[in-house]
This record gives sequence, C-alpha cells and structure tokens, in this order.
Amino acid sequence: EYIGLSMSDASDSLPRVVWKQSKLDAEEDVDMVGSTPKLNFPKPRLLSSGITRIRTDWHDVHVYCFSPWVRKLCLARPSLLSIKNDLIPLLIETQFRSIKLAFGMKEEAVEIYQKTFPLSKDYQEERKHDREFAVRTCVVPGTKAMRACTLPAYLMTCRELLTLTVLDGKSKKEYLSLPAGAKINSKFHSVLSSNVELGEKAQIKHSFVDRGTKLGAKCKLNNVVIMKNATLGDNVILQNAVVGESCVIGENCSLSYVRIAHGKSIPSGTKEKGDLSMDEI
Repeated sequence: EYIGLSMSDASDSLPRVVWKQSKLDAEEDVDMVGSTPKLNFPKPRLLSSGITRIRTDWHDVHVYCFSPWVRKLCLARPSLLSIKNDLIPLLIETQFRSIKLAFGMKEEAVEIYQKTFPLSKDYQEERKHDREFAVRTCVVPGTKAMRACTLPAYLMTCRELLTLTVLDGKSKKEYLSLPAGAKINSKFHSVLSSNVELGEKAQIKHSFVDRGTKLGAKCKLNNVVIMKNATLGDNVILQNAVVGESCVIGENCSLSYVRIAHGKSIPSGTKEKGDLSMDEI
C-alpha cells in the first residue's frame, strides 16, 4: 500500500493518516498502454506546516481503535460493509471536515447523529462535534507488527514471536514482557510460564505453555499454544493446536490442526486431525 502520514515534526509519535491507496489501484494499467502509475493525493490534505510522508514499505495490519461514536456512524451509513475498504477511507476523508458531515445528510443519519450528540444548554459544547477529528496511527518498526486474524495465522505469529523471544533472550534484550518465573527453551524455541509441571521425557517445540499446566510423561508438543491450568495425560501428541483454559486431555491422545474449547475434556485414546477453520472440538 501507499500510505501518507502527516505529522507536526519528525518526532511526532502519533501521525495523522491523510491518504491510503493500494499499489494495485495505483499501478493498474486499464488501457494496457504502459502508462506511468499515478498517485492521486488530495492537495487540501497537505499541511501548510509540518511534514507529509508517503511510504511504500508500510503495511496496514488492520488493528483499529475507534471512538464510541463510530459505531453509531456505521448504523447511520448501512452502505459501510467493510472496515478496510469502506469505513477507514470515509474517516480519512471526512476527518478534515467534521463528525456531523461524516454521518451524512440523510434523514435517518441526521436522526442518529442528533441522538448520539444531543442538544446541550451550552451552545459551544454542542458545536464542538462540528469540528474536525483525527485519524491517527502508530508506526511499529520491523517485524514487531504481525497480523493474526485466523487460527493458522495466529499459530504462525506465535511461532515467530517465540523465535524472536528466544533470540532476544540470548542477547539479554527484552522482546516480550514475560511473566515472572517463565522459562525460555532456546534449543526448541519454546516458552514455559510459571508453575508448569513437566512429566518425564516430555518434548516441547515451538510452543507456549501457560501457567498452572500439567504435562504427562512422554508428551510431545509441536507448534502448540496451551492456555492456563490445562492438564495433559501421558503420551499425548499435539501438533498445530490451540488448547483452551482448564482443558483436560486424556492419555494416549493424538490431535493435530485442532482448537479445543475452554474447559473441554477429551477422552483417552482420541485421534483427531481437524481443520483450524472448523468449530472447536
């Protein structure tokens, strides 16, 4: 994506997003004539003072924090179907005008706006919502920003974070804020939280085990996230799995590509190879 940020100076930690355009839209050659890509940057969004930067190496990780009134805005504009493709562009465009104009002038939208911002005895207090608002962003450097909107992506992200944590652990630099008593296994890129009980010959690779969990003898974990207070019997094999809080997995189970709901009990001897996009077992 091409992303334009406006800031008062180079040290501004919360710059304003003033423009976004996908590379596909900018570089698409509809007429197949080899035309030069054009960036359509609205001139009114350039600050008379300050800095405006357009970057091609930034990515929107699609993690947003909205003011409460934005939910009402979505009700006022039922045509907003996508946060990324509809809502964010609308907010970026209308931030230079006002909240009231963002709601639009349709009768139903005006009614929702008036209920969201009721009349005040203080005229100035009422009019403050007619001023511009800001769409700001936090730019996180390097690989510290990862998107995990699906369970496979979540497991992959956890694995990457574990690897980075282990590497930083070797250099004595803090990458993640781990709880007191947590142990890092550098050889197998794993993290065990406090009060974890390991059975004899348990093997843990690329996994995170939360506090209070008990692992039986000869358990094998590979790319697994186990939440707190879970119990695994002897000879349990887990691969590419997410285990909820307080789960109990009986002995001799073999589970892969599954997610287990909080408090679930899995009978001994269960064999399951699932799909992480499916419902929990």
